[in-house]
Amino acid sequence: MRSAPDTYFITAAIAKRRTLLQDDEHAFLLSRLTFHFRDEGRYFLHAFVIMPDHMHALITPSYDHTVERCMQCIKAGFSHAIGKHGRMADGVWQRGFRELKVRDAEDYVRRKGYIAQNPEDWGLRDYRHVHVSGPLLDPMPKRLRV
Repeated sequence: MRSAPDTYFITAAIAKRRTLLQDDEHAFLLSRLTFHFRDEGRYFLHAFVIMPDHMHALITPSYDHTVERCMQCIKAGFSHAIGKHGRMADGVWQRGFRELKVRDAEDYVRRKGYIAQNPEDWGLRDYRHVHVSGPLLDPMPKRLRV
């Protein structure tokens, strides 16, 4: 039997660190797509924040997806949606992304706190694009709670 998938803290940045996601329309689009791919069963989504030039997320890939495939869906989906409207002439995202495996419940809570705090660290008060709690997010994976 296959073991439960690992949970990852992900960082993906916009190419040339442009502040493309500062635009609410773009941030809401990325948010909708992030939930969309979760709803398709590609991954469990525990928390995420969309910052002006990057995003962070806590995800657990489903059994039939890798973390690389999950991020390919999010990044390609967003790039396609932006390109469809003729808004981007060159690449949207920096190549690749950063992934850190979440080790245990304490690490999970720390990473989730980082996501929650990130807007304030940037001086963004009452920020609308941070998702760390609520019925739309998946709970901490059971394997981390032991």
